[in-house]
Amino acid sequence: MSRKEIKLHAKEIMKLRWGIILLAILLGVAGTAIAGTITIGIGSVLVIGPLLLGQYYILEDVRIGKEGDWKDILKGFKAGFAESLLARILLEIIVLIPAIIAVITMIIVAASSMV
Repeated sequence: MSRKEIKLHAKEIMKLRWGIILLAILLGVAGTAIAGTITIGIGSVLVIGPLLLGQYYILEDVRIGKEGDWKDILKGFKAGFAESLLARILLEIIVLIPAIIAVITMIIVAASSMV
């Protein structure tokens, strides 16, 4: 599929299933925020990973044409621990890479302005 076809397909899915897509995103964000606030360290890994995985299951169902069910947000807790842990690690990598790049850039700018 070309980029244009992919974009049109995504727009069609959004028109038909915007409610469950929005709900999946909101449940994932709210659950992650609450779990991150309440649990610290290993607790957040055990809670946030499965929530992200559940969010993925909902969005993937919608993408392939299934209805998608908000109850699937808890499906990540039924999945294997390895999948949940991987989801959490990938999230950390996605968040950390831009932060590391920003810190390196600030150090370079600060060092060059001192010279």
